[in-house]
Amino acid sequence: MSNLLSTLLIFLQDYGYPSLWISVFVAAIGVPLPISLVLLAAGAFAAMSDFNIVLLFILSFSALVCGDNIGYLIGRRWGSKALNWVEDSKKWKRLISAGTIGRSRDYFQKRGWWAIFLSRFLFSAFGGVINLLSGSELYPYRYFLLSDISGEALGALIPLLLGYILEQAGKQWGMC
Repeated sequence: MSNLLSTLLIFLQDYGYPSLWISVFVAAIGVPLPISLVLLAAGAFAAMSDFNIVLLFILSFSALVCGDNIGYLIGRRWGSKALNWVEDSKKWKRLISAGTIGRSRDYFQKRGWWAIFLSRFLFSAFGGVINLLSGSELYPYRYFLLSDISGEALGALIPLLLGYILEQAGKQWGMC
């Protein structure tokens, strides 16, 4: 993982904002990349005047929301068909009953907002799966988008500001 993080940070330093947007977008779709650490480092680079912190937030926020929407659409397009097939298939009824799928859909309709919101910044490792699940469970798009935007604002802001503040504190205390 450290080689991957090193590579992402080198791309960030060499290619700047476009490399940040692409890597954050790919991670938001569901590819396991250490994006929180990249955003933390980007915030520190902004404190060293290598980047603009506001532009970093705008770019990372837009990449996160766009990637999440792609994951949702993939789940909506193919995941719901797969769940319907499993629900109707006689072969799968031994493993997953139609009632179980129905209960999961009802449960997600009631509690999906929190699952989406919290998976954006607190449990970010589950973000890609939650996007697919949201689409698969036919969660209403307007609620998905509202909870996604709310959570991703924090998901981008927290590591960027933390990196920025820690770098500033390190300068002030003579550590950097």
